[in-house]
Amino acid sequence: MIRVVHIVASLIGGAAEHVFSLVKHTDRQRYSPILAAPDDFPPLGRRFEELDIPWYKVPLDRGLQFGAITSITRLIRSGNVQIVHCHGIRAGTYGRVASLFAGTRSHVVYTVHGFHPGHSYRGLKRLAALNWERLLARCRTDRIICVSESDAASVKSCLRLTSSSDILSWVPNGIEYERFASAERDDDYRRRLGVEDGEIALGTVGRLRPQKALGTLVLLGRLLKEARWKFKILIVGEGFLEQELRLRIRDCGLEEEVRLLGYREDIPRFLQALDVFLLVSLWEGFPIAVLEAMAAGLPIVATRVPGTQELLEPVYGNRLAAVRDPDALMRLLGDWRTNREQWQTLAEEGRMFVRANYTVEKMVASTEQIYQHLLEGTANPMPSRGHRG
Repeated sequence: MIRVVHIVASLIGGAAEHVFSLVKHTDRQRYSPILAAPDDFPPLGRRFEELDIPWYKVPLDRGLQFGAITSITRLIRSGNVQIVHCHGIRAGTYGRVASLFAGTRSHVVYTVHGFHPGHSYRGLKRLAALNWERLLARCRTDRIICVSESDAASVKSCLRLTSSSDILSWVPNGIEYERFASAERDDDYRRRLGVEDGEIALGTVGRLRPQKALGTLVLLGRLLKEARWKFKILIVGEGFLEQELRLRIRDCGLEEEVRLLGYREDIPRFLQALDVFLLVSLWEGFPIAVLEAMAAGLPIVATRVPGTQELLEPVYGNRLAAVRDPDALMRLLGDWRTNREQWQTLAEEGRMFVRANYTVEKMVASTEQIYQHLLEGTANPMPSRGHRG
């Protein structure tokens, strides 16, 4: 049995959902998964506990914790771990440093869920973060998995990887397609969300953090109200910006139109209550929320950022908005309202596109193939396009 420890710095967000899907669908006849993560989000924590795997509750969500590095080092040494799989930049630091201290022959895999130093850091902080990533890539990384080709290009450039390097792989996110495609619309549920008859329901799912630029949706709501649209904007998610968003909504006089719904576990049902899914992020890796909305058959209005653009352009072409541009979002929504049949055709194409390319089964199979080739010492089976041929 091959023991794989998955390290993630928080149970909040797409990286943790990605880990949950990997663990849930992994081949338990061959792989024995272990989780090293904080218990910082009970709803997802309960779902992990239902999987009946060892969970080492390590406080990785509180800045740099040397005790956490010690705990992971001890786990790698004592647990006969063959693969250390780190998810995200912070977990990548903890896992790779711990594997160095452990001194074992474990293989280290590092999945990038949006390469943040290239997006969110500036000046000396960016330089320090990139130099640290380059050092860890050279010293203790056997494979870097990117969830999008845009991330792979960013990682290759920022870490100064050569075309001959065999370290970089591309494995896009995948979802439980049928879970979202089979959900049915429920008008009573829609009304319980506060959407009245005759109103358009616009919605999004994501953490309430700066990356998601949710203030743009408040500005969009103001434009929609000025244009006398009958609508609701429904935002599902939690985060430290909740109070700030509530104040902005109040200041714009949109308490009735823009609703913060908090965390919900009934996302397939929620998506079926919407008319259009919105994603207005400043950057993304390869957004799981959009994959889920596409599987639900929803039209998508989103910003033109790497990751999102890579996913949507094959279906929607140039129907994307610039970041922080509520006017561009308004134009796209106006086109949707005028040409609903055309947009619904695009939505159906999007559903089939996800079914063909981005299922959890494909994601897990590709990841396990990478594990196997590392264990066998053979060539990279999933090179990014920039590292093929």
